[in-house]
Amino acid sequence: MDGLVLRRNANGIPWVGVLDYKGRQRRSYQLLLLQSSNHPTPTIDVQTSAIWSAIDSGWVDFSVAKRWLEKCITQHTFGCQSSSNIRHVSPAWLIDTTSHCLVSGEGITDFVALSYRWGPSTHRFMNSVIFKELTISGGLTKHSGLITPTVNDAMQAVRAIGERYLWVDALCLAPDDDRKLSEQLQLMGSIYSSAKLTIIALDGDAMAGLPGTGVLPRNLQNTFDWKDSTKILARHLPSLSALEVDASEYFQRGWTFQEYNLSRRRLIFANQQIHWRCSCALWHEDCPDLEDNDRSLLVTKTPNIEAGWPDLRELRNLITEYNNREFSFEEDAFPGITGLLAHIGDAFKAGFLFGLPKQNFDAALMWGCSLGRDSLNGAHFDGVRRRISSGRTGSVLPNAVLPSWSWIGWKGYPIDIFRGETQYLINELSIGESETGYIGSFKGDITVPITQWFSQKSPDASDKDIVTPCLESDTIISSATVTDFDSDVWRRIRYVPSEHGADSGRTILLPWRVSGEYVYEHIHFPGVFRWFPLPYCSPKATIESQNTLEHPYISCKTERVWLAAVTSYRFRLPIPFDAHLDLYDKLGRICGWLQLPNDDEDSGFEGAELPGDIDSHIVPSATKGIILNQFPADEDLIELVAICLRKSPKIDYETKTVNYDDSYGVLWVKWVDGVAYRYGCGHVRKDMWHEQNPQTVDLVLG
Repeated sequence: MDGLVLRRNANGIPWVGVLDYKGRQRRSYQLLLLQSSNHPTPTIDVQTSAIWSAIDSGWVDFSVAKRWLEKCITQHTFGCQSSSNIRHVSPAWLIDTTSHCLVSGEGITDFVALSYRWGPSTHRFMNSVIFKELTISGGLTKHSGLITPTVNDAMQAVRAIGERYLWVDALCLAPDDDRKLSEQLQLMGSIYSSAKLTIIALDGDAMAGLPGTGVLPRNLQNTFDWKDSTKILARHLPSLSALEVDASEYFQRGWTFQEYNLSRRRLIFANQQIHWRCSCALWHEDCPDLEDNDRSLLVTKTPNIEAGWPDLRELRNLITEYNNREFSFEEDAFPGITGLLAHIGDAFKAGFLFGLPKQNFDAALMWGCSLGRDSLNGAHFDGVRRRISSGRTGSVLPNAVLPSWSWIGWKGYPIDIFRGETQYLINELSIGESETGYIGSFKGDITVPITQWFSQKSPDASDKDIVTPCLESDTIISSATVTDFDSDVWRRIRYVPSEHGADSGRTILLPWRVSGEYVYEHIHFPGVFRWFPLPYCSPKATIESQNTLEHPYISCKTERVWLAAVTSYRFRLPIPFDAHLDLYDKLGRICGWLQLPNDDEDSGFEGAELPGDIDSHIVPSATKGIILNQFPADEDLIELVAICLRKSPKIDYETKTVNYDDSYGVLWVKWVDGVAYRYGCGHVRKDMWHEQNPQTVDLVLG
C-alpha cells in the first residue's frame, strides 16, 4: 500500500481507497457502524438518514433476502421478470427441499438454481440405482454423503426464503440415459434463465459451504472495536466481474459465465454476507434498504444487443470476458457458452457458427488478440494458446470440438474481433481542427466478402450448409438509395449535416459507396443515424431450441500465395506490443504483416538485418520500405490463404474526403490430411497479392 484516499461516496457513506505506488486504486472499503447481535437497534447516519441493519456477525438474515425477492417480483420492470428470449423450461428433476428427495420438474415453474464451483475434490458419483433411491422421500438424507456443504446450505437457504424447489447440476441430471442427459445439459442456459432466483456462491467451492447458513457460522472480517458496544466494519464489497483484479475464482471458471449472466435475479454469497443483483437493483445485507450507487453493475453488458441491435463492440466485450476462463475439459468451451449465444441470437439475424456471427462471418474469421502490457492498468496480455481436447470418450455434449478457425479453439484475453469494423454510424468518420492540428474519428473499416463459405460435418462431406455472409457488396451496399428495407422499423430521412451528427465544427466524411443523400433511424434507437439499414431483428423473439449440431469444418474456393515471414522492425520495443511478422515477396518488398497468436510463436522466424544507421529499439516508419537482403528458401515460406477484402479508411485532410487502402485478410495455414489449420492472421496489400501469381485452392479449415 502506498496511499489512502478518504471521502464519502454518493450515498454519504465514508469511503477509503487503497492506492498502489502509481496512485492507482487497487481496493476500496466503505466504513459502517456495526452493532453486535446483542444490540439489535439499527444505527442512523445523521448525514444521509439511511438506516443500516444491525448485521449479525455469525448468521445470515434470510428475511432480508426474502424481502429483496418480493420487492423485485412486485416492483421491478420487465428486465427482471424475463431475462432473455430463451423459452422458459422446467428442469427434468428438482430437489424438493421439504421432502428431501428428487421430484419430477414437470409443471413446476418456480424454482431456485445454484451456481457454484465444484472444486478439485468434488466428483459426480451417481448411477441409476442411487438416483432412483433419491426420488424416494428422505432419499437425500439417506445419501447425505452425496451432498456437498454448499449444496446442503443452499437447500437450507431455499427453505429460509420461503421457496421449495432447487436445481443443482450434481444431483438433478439423471445418469445412464445419454439422450436425456444430453438434452438437459443443452438446456442449462434455459434453466438458469428460467429460475425464479439463482444462488451464487463466490466464497470457495462446493466444499466451502455458505457460511452463516447451515452448521458453520460466518466470520465477518475487518471489524474494529469502536464505542458503546459497537464496531466499525471496513466493508469490502465483492467484485462482480471476471475483469476485476480481486475477482473470485468463481469468475475464472467457464461454465459459470452463462450461469451468472443468464440469471435474472441473483442472491450472491460473497465476502461473508449476502448481496442482491438484478437488472434494477444492487443491495447488500449490511445496508439492505440502501441501493448501491454503482450503476455500472446494474446495466446489462449488452444493452444494444438486448434491444435487438447486432452491436459488434458489445459482442467483442462479451467474448473477451469469456475466453480466458478455465474448463476441466477444454472441449467444453463451446457448449459452455451456447446458452448465452442463444440469448443474444435474436440480434444477429443469421445466427452463429462456433461463436462467429454468420452475418459478419468474413470479418469474424479475422479475429486476433492483444499481447504485451497495458500502460493504463499494468495488465499483461499473453495472447492466445490453442485449447487442447482432453481426449475423453463418451461425452454426451454436442459440439464439444475446438476448430482452429474460431476463437473457441483458443484460450486467452483479450480477443480482438471487429475492432474498427464499421457499423455505418454517420459519425464514425469525421474530422475537425484544433490548436494542435486535425482531430476526428477514423473508424470504419469495411470487410467485403470475396468467396462463399460453407460448413460441413467432415472434411470430405458432400452435404454442405451455406454460411450467410454479412454484407454482399452488390446487394446491401449497392447504392445510396436503398429500397429494400423494413419501413415498419426503419425511417429514411434526407441527410442534413446540421441535424444528423455534425457538431463542434466537425465535417462528416462519407464512407465507401455512400452518397450522403439519406440516413436511416431505427424506431428502437431514436436519434442514432446510420448510412444503411443493416440487418436487425426484433428483440425477445422466443427461441424453441437453443442448441443444434454445428459443423466444425468450413470450406470455400479462394486463392493462396507463399511469402517470407520475418520478425517485424516496427514492434522491436523493450516492452512488446504484439507478435507481428513482416511479410515479404520474392522481390524483397514488404507487402503485408502477420499476427501470431502469442509471442512464443515467433521464435522460429529470423529477423532481417537492419541497416547500420537504424537503431533496433526505434520504430522508424522508413523501415516499411526496407528491402529484404536474402530471401528464404521455398521450404521456409509460409502459406497464406485469402479470406476477405479489407478496406481501411485513409483521410485526405486537404479535400476532407476518404480514400481506402485495399488489402486481403489472410490466414497462415498448415495442412494435415487434406485439412488446413489456422496458425495466424494478417493482411496483404491487394495490388501486391495479385503480383504473386496466386493459386486457386479448395480450402477446408478444421
